[in-house]
Amino acid sequence: YALGILLAELASGRPPTPAGDTVAGSPVERDAHVQKLPEPLRRLIVRCTNRDPDARPDDASHVIVEFERVAKKSG
Repeated sequence: YALGILLAELASGRPPTPAGDTVAGSPVERDAHVQKLPEPLRRLIVRCTNRDPDARPDDASHVIVEFERVAKKSG
């Protein structure tokens, strides 16, 4: 979870603003700055910050693989 928050801040230049009392999904999913990020990176951040731990990547190795895919897509 914390890695997703850090990725959002590093990518957007500011800490994400939580969406409030959203029961499901990611609390940063509707953040205006996260919304402006490229779709593959935004999806990774949303997965990492999902409120449901079972919906997040299993471990750091999965995040690395996904991040490498994002980096390849962005050139």
